[in-house]
Amino acid sequence: MSLEISKLKTIFTTKTFKAFSWYSLAQIVVQGLALLSVIIVSRYLGPQNLGLLSFVQNYLATFLTIVAGMDFYFVWKLARTEYKEKEVVHYIGHKINIFLVITITGLVAAFLTLPHSIAIMVAIMILPSFLQSLTAFNLYSTVVNKAREVALFQIISSIILFLIKALLVHQEASLYSFIIVATIDMFLTSILFSFYYLKQKHWRELFKQEKSPSFLESFHFVYAIKTSIVALALWQLMLRADQLILATFSEPYLLGIYTAAVKIAEMPNFLAGILSTALISKISSTSLGETNAIKKSNSQKMIVVFLSIGIIISLGIAALAIFIVPLLYGKEFIDSVSVLRIYAFSIPAIFLNYLFLGMYSTQERYFSQIIIFGGAILLNALLMYTLFPLYGLVGAAFSTVIAYSLSAFLFYYYLLPKKVSE
Repeated sequence: MSLEISKLKTIFTTKTFKAFSWYSLAQIVVQGLALLSVIIVSRYLGPQNLGLLSFVQNYLATFLTIVAGMDFYFVWKLARTEYKEKEVVHYIGHKINIFLVITITGLVAAFLTLPHSIAIMVAIMILPSFLQSLTAFNLYSTVVNKAREVALFQIISSIILFLIKALLVHQEASLYSFIIVATIDMFLTSILFSFYYLKQKHWRELFKQEKSPSFLESFHFVYAIKTSIVALALWQLMLRADQLILATFSEPYLLGIYTAAVKIAEMPNFLAGILSTALISKISSTSLGETNAIKKSNSQKMIVVFLSIGIIISLGIAALAIFIVPLLYGKEFIDSVSVLRIYAFSIPAIFLNYLFLGMYSTQERYFSQIIIFGGAILLNALLMYTLFPLYGLVGAAFSTVIAYSLSAFLFYYYLLPKKVSE
């Protein structure tokens, strides 16, 4: 017994556990304040303005999906290299170049295809988006295990943003004010990290010494990792495809009702992220196991864990939807209840997709991710255009549940031993 207690104490004093504790604490605070922000902002804006805000955020996020793939690649490259600080400087240069192209493309597309008032909102968000290049500091901090700093800066940022949003609601600010705050939300943590590192002399000297990459070098960098970027971009696009598609044939009020339900159903996603982080070594070792039998056995154990947690959460949200929606948003959003009851059943599939994303990425099976995510997006679009005219927002939610479930099933099917090689 004393030996077991000694081992338990050893586990709880490891750097890994401490780091996980910091990240968990940060996510509890961040997600809690995010939920409170959603409640007060949604109640104030109402369905129509919430729909407009959501559309602008999703529009910008679509153009930034390429960055998600770049960041994912950069983290693993940074973890392997000995020259981490130089890589950070070069990567910031690459991101600034890519962001310039994304900004110009996004602005032109917005003013050509969107109503002028909405295009102005897009411009407000997209023009300062280059500051998100500084997220390289965030990623560096995670790789070198500065868990405490990462957690503290995330907590500070979330508190500042929550207070600003609460103040704007109190002052009865316009929708444009919330667009500006949503913009700040994208890079506030990165700004804090920039001050943290650039106050150190050797970092300032490093930026002076290292040559910034040219546009040609940046495009070559993106081209070299194009498969990884496309896979991660499609993953991010799949998570918001339903709202983007819905915006093409519905009015802002309906989009706001739908978005309110989605925001509640997405809240547990942070738990899937934490779970994936906690089991990252297990996921990697399982994905690279020596035999198919070992892969199958260990994979099924983790699948059961992720699926069970997802099912429990989805059943709880579906059962309590009639109480959750009025409590959080008010009676003005009562139509979101029926949407949430259906949309909640996408949660188990999302949990599984988080798990499979890690497994397939460890094996560098990016092409499989592209095919599966792309297929799910296409199916979601087809079902949305088919079911929405018949069943309204409930049909849209059901379309998304089917699309997410299909992607999870295909990932599982091709992960089986008989399909393990590509």
